Amino acid sequence: LEIPAGALTAAVDIVITKVDDALVLGDALYVRGTTYRIEPATLQLQVRAQLRLRYQTDQIPPGNFSVQLRLHERFQGQWVDAAHVGLQGDAVAGGIDRLGTFGIVVHPPAGTLVGPLGGTAVSADGVVDTNRVASARP
Repeated sequence: LEIPAGALTAAVDIVITKVDDALVLGDALYVRGTTYRIEPATLQLQVRAQLRLRYQTDQIPPGNFSVQLRLHERFQGQWVDAAHVGLQGDAVAGGIDRLGTFGIVVHPPAGTLVGPLGGTAVSADGVVDTNRVASARP
Protein backbone atom coordinates (compact mmCIF):
# COMPACT_ATOMS: atom_id res chain seq x y z
CA LEU A 1 0.00 0.00 0.00
CA GLU A 2 1.44 3.34 -1.08
CA ILE A 3 -0.30 6.33 0.49
CA PRO A 4 0.86 9.59 -1.07
CA ALA A 5 1.41 12.86 0.77
CA GLY A 6 -1.82 14.71 1.36
CA ALA A 7 -3.99 11.58 1.36
CA LEU A 8 -4.60 11.68 5.12
CA THR A 9 -6.01 14.67 6.99
CA ALA A 10 -4.46 13.56 10.30
CA ALA A 11 -2.03 10.99 11.66
CA VAL A 12 -3.69 7.57 11.79
CA ASP A 13 -2.56 4.01 12.50
CA ILE A 14 -3.24 1.78 9.50
CA VAL A 15 -3.53 -1.96 10.08
CA ILE A 16 -3.43 -4.53 7.26
CA THR A 17 -4.79 -8.01 8.00
CA LYS A 18 -5.00 -11.04 5.72
CA VAL A 19 -8.61 -12.25 5.41
CA ASP A 20 -9.36 -15.96 5.64
CA ASP A 21 -10.59 -17.28 2.27
CA ALA A 22 -13.57 -18.92 3.99
CA LEU A 23 -14.98 -15.44 4.65
CA VAL A 24 -15.02 -14.44 0.96
CA LEU A 25 -15.51 -17.69 -0.95
CA GLY A 26 -18.60 -18.36 -2.99
CA ASP A 27 -17.52 -16.34 -5.99
CA ALA A 28 -16.11 -18.55 -8.75
CA LEU A 29 -13.99 -15.63 -10.03
CA TYR A 30 -12.22 -14.87 -6.74
CA VAL A 31 -8.46 -15.58 -6.65
CA ARG A 32 -7.81 -17.47 -3.42
CA GLY A 33 -5.36 -16.03 -0.91
CA THR A 34 -5.54 -12.43 -2.12
CA THR A 35 -7.92 -10.67 0.28
CA TYR A 36 -6.74 -8.15 2.86
CA ARG A 37 -8.60 -5.83 5.25
CA ILE A 38 -7.05 -2.38 5.57
CA GLU A 39 -8.27 -0.48 8.62
CA PRO A 40 -9.68 1.82 9.72
CA ALA A 41 -12.20 0.58 7.15
CA THR A 42 -13.97 3.22 5.05
CA LEU A 43 -11.42 5.91 5.97
CA GLN A 44 -11.71 8.29 3.02
CA LEU A 45 -8.41 9.31 1.40
CA GLN A 46 -7.98 12.84 0.04
CA VAL A 47 -5.57 11.60 -2.64
CA ARG A 48 -5.88 8.16 -4.25
CA ALA A 49 -3.45 5.54 -2.89
CA GLN A 50 -2.03 2.62 -4.83
CA LEU A 51 -2.64 -0.90 -3.56
CA ARG A 52 -0.66 -3.81 -4.94
CA LEU A 53 -1.67 -7.40 -4.11
CA ARG A 54 0.32 -10.50 -5.04
CA TYR A 55 -1.25 -13.68 -6.37
CA GLN A 56 -0.14 -17.21 -7.20
CA THR A 57 -0.94 -18.36 -10.73
CA ASP A 58 -2.18 -21.75 -9.48
CA GLN A 59 -4.92 -19.91 -7.55
CA ILE A 60 -6.42 -18.27 -10.65
CA PRO A 61 -9.78 -19.97 -11.31
CA PRO A 62 -9.47 -22.62 -14.05
CA GLY A 63 -9.93 -21.43 -17.63
CA ASN A 64 -8.93 -17.83 -16.88
CA PHE A 65 -5.83 -15.74 -17.61
CA SER A 66 -3.75 -13.41 -15.44
CA VAL A 67 -4.51 -10.52 -17.84
CA GLN A 68 -8.11 -10.75 -16.60
CA LEU A 69 -7.21 -10.07 -12.96
CA ARG A 70 -8.41 -6.85 -11.35
CA LEU A 71 -8.28 -5.33 -7.90
CA HIS A 72 -11.72 -5.30 -6.26
CA GLU A 73 -13.12 -3.97 -3.01
CA ARG A 74 -15.40 -6.21 -0.93
CA PHE A 75 -18.32 -3.93 -0.15
CA GLN A 76 -21.64 -5.06 1.37
CA GLY A 77 -20.92 -8.70 0.49
CA GLN A 78 -20.11 -7.97 -3.17
CA TRP A 79 -16.90 -7.43 -5.15
CA VAL A 80 -16.74 -3.90 -6.60
CA ASP A 81 -14.12 -3.06 -9.23
CA ALA A 82 -11.40 -0.67 -8.01
CA ALA A 83 -9.53 1.70 -10.32
CA HIS A 84 -7.29 -0.68 -12.26
CA VAL A 85 -3.64 0.23 -12.69
CA GLY A 86 -2.43 -3.06 -14.14
CA LEU A 87 -0.42 -6.20 -13.66
CA GLN A 88 3.03 -5.83 -12.16
CA GLY A 89 4.75 -9.21 -12.35
CA ASP A 90 2.88 -11.53 -9.97
CA ALA A 91 0.77 -8.70 -8.55
CA VAL A 92 -2.30 -6.65 -9.44
CA ALA A 93 -2.31 -2.94 -8.69
CA GLY A 94 -5.13 -0.46 -8.45
CA GLY A 95 -6.05 2.91 -7.07
CA ILE A 96 -8.14 3.18 -3.92
CA ASP A 97 -9.78 6.26 -2.44
CA ARG A 98 -10.76 4.68 0.88
CA LEU A 99 -9.61 1.88 3.13
CA GLY A 100 -11.56 -1.37 3.38
CA THR A 101 -11.34 -5.00 2.26
CA PHE A 102 -9.66 -5.71 -1.08
CA GLY A 103 -8.87 -8.78 -3.15
CA ILE A 104 -8.18 -9.98 -6.66
CA VAL A 105 -11.06 -11.11 -8.86
CA VAL A 106 -11.14 -12.30 -12.49
CA HIS A 107 -12.62 -9.64 -14.76
CA PRO A 108 -14.59 -11.31 -17.58
CA PRO A 109 -13.02 -10.67 -21.00
CA ALA A 110 -14.50 -8.24 -23.48
CA GLY A 111 -13.82 -10.75 -26.27
CA THR A 112 -12.94 -14.39 -26.66
CA LEU A 113 -9.73 -15.60 -25.06
CA VAL A 114 -7.67 -17.90 -27.23
CA GLY A 115 -4.90 -20.20 -26.04
CA PRO A 116 -2.63 -22.05 -25.87
CA LEU A 117 -0.41 -20.75 -28.66
CA GLY A 118 3.10 -22.02 -28.08
CA GLY A 119 2.84 -21.36 -24.34
CA THR A 120 1.35 -17.91 -24.77
CA ALA A 121 -2.26 -16.88 -24.27
CA VAL A 122 -3.64 -14.00 -26.31
CA SER A 123 -6.93 -12.26 -25.62
CA ALA A 124 -9.22 -11.08 -28.41
CA ASP A 125 -8.02 -7.52 -27.84
CA GLY A 126 -4.41 -8.60 -28.44
CA VAL A 127 -3.13 -8.67 -24.86
CA VAL A 128 -0.38 -11.28 -24.52
CA ASP A 129 -0.16 -13.29 -21.30
CA THR A 130 2.85 -15.56 -20.87
CA ASN A 131 2.00 -16.27 -17.22
CA ARG A 132 -1.11 -18.36 -17.79
CA VAL A 133 -2.12 -20.78 -20.53
CA ALA A 134 -5.63 -22.24 -20.69
CA SER A 135 -8.03 -23.86 -23.09
CA ALA A 136 -9.92 -21.77 -25.62
CA ARG A 137 -13.17 -20.29 -24.31
CA PRO A 138 -16.21 -19.50 -26.43
